[in-house]
Amino acid sequence: MDLSTAISDVQKAAQADKNGTGQNHSELLEAIRKLSLAAETPAETLMRMRFEPLQSAAIRLALEGGFLDVIAAADGKVVSASEIAKATGYDELLIARIMRLVTWTGVCDEAGERQYRAIKETHLIVTPGHAGGVKHHFDLFFPIGANLVEYMKSTGFHQFPKKPQQQSPWEAIFKMGFFEFFAANKDQRRYFDDYMAVRRKGLSSWHEVFPMNTELVPGFSHSDPQAVLLVDVGGSWGHELQSFQEAHPDAPGRLIVQDLPVMTEKFGGKAPAGIEVLTYDFFTPQPVKGKWCAQSSRV
Repeated sequence: MDLSTAISDVQKAAQADKNGTGQNHSELLEAIRKLSLAAETPAETLMRMRFEPLQSAAIRLALEGGFLDVIAAADGKVVSASEIAKATGYDELLIARIMRLVTWTGVCDEAGERQYRAIKETHLIVTPGHAGGVKHHFDLFFPIGANLVEYMKSTGFHQFPKKPQQQSPWEAIFKMGFFEFFAANKDQRRYFDDYMAVRRKGLSSWHEVFPMNTELVPGFSHSDPQAVLLVDVGGSWGHELQSFQEAHPDAPGRLIVQDLPVMTEKFGGKAPAGIEVLTYDFFTPQPVKGKWCAQSSRV
């Protein structure tokens, strides 16, 4: 795509996004991405790709070291690398080198040489859910990515491994199943739980896109008090059903969240109001019978 065409596409998408939907906004972001690619030379594109892992590593280190927490706590005031060093105990030069990449990603503002200021993204990323999302993806996906080539060379790539002879990339690296890993690593489980609770916030929800009031609710059996309206399979905290409740407080029927024991035990016998919790492995027969809508939370 030539540069002038890409610029024109961005202008059209920006106009459509002013009064449009979430889809219009997605189209705007895609047009901006294509404009960036059109502006880059091939060498610049490849150089950017080579350094992308370092950006993720810098953000992860800035979260772990508490650098971004110090900047966010200043509430818009400029914070120096030396002040961050005093607050966290880390070396000032190391902080400056890490923050050089962090500010480039747009997570916080570089107010001057070794000086930083919090922006909206800074305050968002230090919240438990979004910090947990960064930690979850980096700590688990990066070890797999770093070993994928060796895994492929030694075993071949098994998208659907035939056990016990074959292993998935996850099993080859971590030597156990996904939820077994969480049972053995409490910090990682906490990062995952916190992330699951917020990952869809700020985005269009499924029940905002699907016409619930015209397609699902009218055909529901209002006369049966035991009738189930929605089952969220792999629903973790039940946040998707809680979001549905808020948007459709008068919708009839039972709401059920299903997940593995390692996830459902965190409710401690106290489910969110109006939601039932059912321990369930989706590789086994579904215990909830009848007509209902299933929502699979990215299982």
